[in-house]
Amino acid sequence: FAGGLKYLVQYPYGCIEQTTSCIYPLLYLKDVAAVVDPKKFSPQMIDNYVDNGIQRMLSMQTHSGAFSFWPGYREPYSWGSVYATDFLVEAEKAGYAIPKSAKDNALNYLERLLSSSDENVSLDLKAYSCFVLSKAGRIKSSWIRRLQEVKKDLTACSRFQLAASLAAMGDKKAVSDILGQGYPDTNVKRETGDSLNSYTRENAIVLSTYMDLDPNNAIVPTLVNRLENSMKDGNWGTTQDNAMALLALGKYARFVEGQDINYSGTISIGKDTIAEFSQDKEANIKGVDIGGKSV
Repeated sequence: FAGGLKYLVQYPYGCIEQTTSCIYPLLYLKDVAAVVDPKKFSPQMIDNYVDNGIQRMLSMQTHSGAFSFWPGYREPYSWGSVYATDFLVEAEKAGYAIPKSAKDNALNYLERLLSSSDENVSLDLKAYSCFVLSKAGRIKSSWIRRLQEVKKDLTACSRFQLAASLAAMGDKKAVSDILGQGYPDTNVKRETGDSLNSYTRENAIVLSTYMDLDPNNAIVPTLVNRLENSMKDGNWGTTQDNAMALLALGKYARFVEGQDINYSGTISIGKDTIAEFSQDKEANIKGVDIGGKSV
């Protein structure tokens, strides 16, 4: 986590996406961050960092409830607005103070996106909007069902966001059908606009959904491995990729830490056992000559 966290904290506050990405993972990784670098990531400093980020985000909220790309702009950035609202909902759950009017106005904007006939409002954006509204307790059943009918036209991460909305409705069969479709293709192209999608982002969102709905699924380790392998120089290269990867892997780390893991094994040279180990006992091969031997 260290490289990704430091990348985000050292990144200067910027547009609505960058600001949201810089603070979103800290909702889940406050305790982990404190271990990574206690001086830079003390709980109080993290709270101050998140609070300042929230204030900057709110400075980009327009009268429509949407968020602009930059402070002072008035044109809504639709995808950035859904992303920012997603954070506000989660931040409030995590105990941060979010003005009720700001959150309600943002959620109202998401509801208007669902009924929008604007060709720039894609099915993927509507799936994300339904996902955020469901987390906020505003489940839009009719829209969720409509998106379920056209799920083949959604990207992998949008299908999994749809699965989370269906889970909020209690439709276990529909959730299982989507989860059974596996993980994203390996040839996801990076977007330079709109949702800024990428291979890392898509795999991270899918992993995050699995951790919420089916953490024991056999696909989970593959997704974790994909995210680990997509790191370069200790981070994921962009603010959003770092944010999404840290969120997903943070959920995975917490899940693994809470499991009772039982294992045992032996270390052998040829037919001779030289050490045994288990979850309670480390292997001791001190003083054993293993040089040039088949272990």
